[in-house]
Amino acid sequence: MKPILLTMQAFGSYGEKTEIDFQKGGDFFLISGDTGSGKSTIFDAMMFALYGEVSTVGINKDKKKNEKLDEMLSQFVDVQKTKPYASLIFTAYQHGQEETYTVRRTPRYTRPAKRGDAKLQDERETAELLMPDGSQYPSKLSDTNRKIEEIVGLTADQFRKVVMIAQGEFMDFLRAGSKEKTELLRDLLKTDYYYQLSERLKTLAKEKNTAAKTQRANMSFFAGRAVTEGLPEEDAQALEAAKGTVITAKELQPEQVNALAEVLSDVCARLQLQQRELAQRQTTAQVERDECMKRIEAAQPLMQRFKELEDAEKTLQECAAQADEIEKKRGLIGKIRDAWAIEPKYQRMKDARDALTNGQTELAAKQQELPQLKQTAADAAALHQQMEKTKDAATTQCAEVETKVEKALETFVALEKAEKALRQAEEADTKAKANAESAKKALDDFKKQEDAWRKQEAELQGAEAAYEVCKQQNQQYRDLKKSLEDLHGNQKDVQEKARQAAAAKDVYASATQKYQRAQNEYDDYRLAFLNAQAGLLARELVSGKPCPVCGALEHPAPCQLTQENQQLNREQLERRRKAADDAAKAQEEKAKESESAQVKLTERQKAAEEAERKLVENAKNIRENVPMATAADVEAMLTAWLPELQSASKSVQAKVKALDDVRKNLDGAKAEREKLEKAASAAQEMAKSTAVKKAEAEKTWTLHQEELSSSAYHTREDAVAQRTQAQEAKQKAEAAASQAAEKERQAQKAETDCETQIRRLNEEMPQKQANAEEFNQQYQQTMAEKSLDEAQWRQLTADYDAEEPDRLQKEVSDFDQRKSKAEGQCATAQNAIAGREKPDMAKLEAASKAAESALKEVSDALETAKHLHSDNARVLKDLRDGREPLAEACKAANTAQHLSDVMAGTESGNRMNLETFVQRSYMEKILCDANRRFRDMSNGQFELKLINVEDAGEGKNKGLDLEVYSIVTGKTRSVNTLSGGESFMAALSLALGMADQIQAATAAIHLDVMFIDEGFGSLSDNARNEAVNILKEMAGKQRQIGIISHVSELKDEIENQLIVKKDDRGSHISWR
Repeated sequence: MKPILLTMQAFGSYGEKTEIDFQKGGDFFLISGDTGSGKSTIFDAMMFALYGEVSTVGINKDKKKNEKLDEMLSQFVDVQKTKPYASLIFTAYQHGQEETYTVRRTPRYTRPAKRGDAKLQDERETAELLMPDGSQYPSKLSDTNRKIEEIVGLTADQFRKVVMIAQGEFMDFLRAGSKEKTELLRDLLKTDYYYQLSERLKTLAKEKNTAAKTQRANMSFFAGRAVTEGLPEEDAQALEAAKGTVITAKELQPEQVNALAEVLSDVCARLQLQQRELAQRQTTAQVERDECMKRIEAAQPLMQRFKELEDAEKTLQECAAQADEIEKKRGLIGKIRDAWAIEPKYQRMKDARDALTNGQTELAAKQQELPQLKQTAADAAALHQQMEKTKDAATTQCAEVETKVEKALETFVALEKAEKALRQAEEADTKAKANAESAKKALDDFKKQEDAWRKQEAELQGAEAAYEVCKQQNQQYRDLKKSLEDLHGNQKDVQEKARQAAAAKDVYASATQKYQRAQNEYDDYRLAFLNAQAGLLARELVSGKPCPVCGALEHPAPCQLTQENQQLNREQLERRRKAADDAAKAQEEKAKESESAQVKLTERQKAAEEAERKLVENAKNIRENVPMATAADVEAMLTAWLPELQSASKSVQAKVKALDDVRKNLDGAKAEREKLEKAASAAQEMAKSTAVKKAEAEKTWTLHQEELSSSAYHTREDAVAQRTQAQEAKQKAEAAASQAAEKERQAQKAETDCETQIRRLNEEMPQKQANAEEFNQQYQQTMAEKSLDEAQWRQLTADYDAEEPDRLQKEVSDFDQRKSKAEGQCATAQNAIAGREKPDMAKLEAASKAAESALKEVSDALETAKHLHSDNARVLKDLRDGREPLAEACKAANTAQHLSDVMAGTESGNRMNLETFVQRSYMEKILCDANRRFRDMSNGQFELKLINVEDAGEGKNKGLDLEVYSIVTGKTRSVNTLSGGESFMAALSLALGMADQIQAATAAIHLDVMFIDEGFGSLSDNARNEAVNILKEMAGKQRQIGIISHVSELKDEIENQLIVKKDDRGSHISWR
């Protein structure tokens, strides 16, 4: 790649359009100017045209790409009027031919909208690539960038580090350690394959170590399940020691597992022997226990008869003690019932006697009261007649007074109406005149307001356009906010899918463990079942008859069937086989579910990543001046943007509302003005009308005033008081007459009621006398029949209630039944015992309890031995099954770890990794080219060399560390001991050598240009001359070299010079 023509406009310190024809500089030229004049900006413009990036020279390296590009927009012209861009015409080799290309790139910037309103419009970055045939490369920005990178043959970072030799960067490379050099050379020399290979081997070693760790953990887990509790002390100690060796081993080996398996095998064999002995003891204990139970069962019926006899005798003794009391209660039952039969007769007799006495008393009282009631009725009638006459006189007087008063009141009312009409006329006249003045003023004020509205409307022009812009931005904000919320939802869904995948994986692991347990149980049972079949066949063998299996006639050692194996059967075997099959199916289903959950998780992760990419892309399109790379950046942008939008919306909405209000006011202004004009005219006419009505009201008031002067009442109050007095006298007379009439009615009613009651009492008296005599006779007769006088029966009813006889009768009956039952039970028990002796149940139960305890003890011991054997036998099988996988996993892990350590340089005594080893071979070639120049620049004093390969792997990786070899003294020293000028020469030589090797290594890359930025000021005159001569020699070999420097001495040594100057209009260039 070789530049021909660079064009800049509004870029960096170059405000005006500036063209740099590099052909004028020949193969070797100097870019000279004061510090800050814009020398390095030339390379920035070239970088930007090719890659859309700038170099880091003079710019904060920590800033993001967009921030760096924003700083490159020129401050010397208005970029909103002058379009910024950088264009480069360059040559590059394609398919062995040198071709010419043109690239023109525009950075992102803001310009006014084309419609001419106040709105600003963001312009995106664009790039146009013209191919050698003059056609434009048809693709979007990202594809164009990739095409340019393909043509040049270098990435932006490689171009920046190889084409531009900056003093600081290669000085850093010169002094950097091996780790930093490795990372830089990885990109330039494409050695990332070796790094990736080392990483893959590291991953493989980690996987193999994890697999071995898993096998070791399984073995430790199996060993931990071995049971020692309940074993004899010697076996327990031996097993515990072997367990401890396996469990505590840092890296468990198969030999340690074998040792534990041997101990377990011996323990299991002894446990089987112990089971046979305990089974025989259990049978003996069962027989003894059964005998004791039979003796107890035989004694229990006789013991029950003795208990029944004792209970019956006790009951008869209790009945004998209660006999006298029961007989007394039996006699009291009849007397209590007779007393309660007399009580109703007595109550009827008493009620009839009380009714006769009360009737006689009431009749005497009424006969004495009647004469007084007759006199009271006569007096009330006389008073009523007198009050009626007084009422009639008061009514006549009241009517006469009311007629006179009504006439006077009508005159008073007419006068008041006239006075009110006069006041209203005067007020209406005053108000009409004021309204006329007010209407005229309102009309004048409205005309002034209308003029103010028109002025405000003109001031608010443009608010609607601003509102549309604000509305569009708010919609963009809402769209981005919605997309961000959807992304958060997707991310939560990813988390949930991850949780589900993990849960499915755990369920699968659990299903696997269940399957292994079920399969192990089936295998153990099947083995035991098959062993039992041999014992069953052996039981049928008879000496002299052939064995059905082998045909032998003699059977010296037939298989012995243990009691435990006698319980084995094919149904149990089939049940365990089915359980193992079901567990296998369940394991397969859970494996599919786990795989499905993982697939869903991957899909959701990809969807979330795509959603985030689209969100960031949309956000960049909307807010191009804000750097964004992640959803968090977008969220931060939205948070910062929202207050701006809210403030802008609030301001614009207020202006739009104000404009709407003004227009509404103007729309109704004409009608309102006409309305006010009509109101003013109507107010003038109303003022004339009210003046006429006022004169008429004054005339009417004068006429009514004259009428009142001849009336009997001087005031309304006099008339009303006279009428009130007459009405009150009338009301009092009417009330007195009404009260007299009521008293007369009440007196007459009391007289009539008394006479009626006397007649009723005289009629009822004979019947009450007869009832009293009859009920008394019935009462006396009942007492005689029951043989009780009044004192006796009343005492009995007081002491006992009516239900007491029933309670006493039940108590007597219960006594008779209990006594009879006890006599029968006593006779039956005596017949059953028949003189036999009572059994000693305590002794029998103690013997049974001892036998049961002995049986339980031996049964528990047998069960413990079975569990111990079963658990440890299962552990033994697991250990034997796991030995071979453990050995294979350990071997694979050791091999992979050794290979990874060698490749990564982490093996003791060899700290240099494979990538560094490969890069050393490149560095040796680079140093070969670099030292040719370094020797010349240093007058044959120095060379650069790599640290000896024998020392490179000791301690840490130092495979790319550089040393300085003194040709004069034959000694080496650190590059950090070089002076400033020596360091520059070394760094420059190293950079030139690297460029040579990159081009030599890749035939497709032609580095036909190189820029060297600063550093010459630290050189001596002789060193500077040597450096310039070497660069001239390089430039003469089809390479263009430009030196960027402000060192004045270089102007005398380099003929072609590009002079950069800067003034108040920006930077300018000229060739000299």
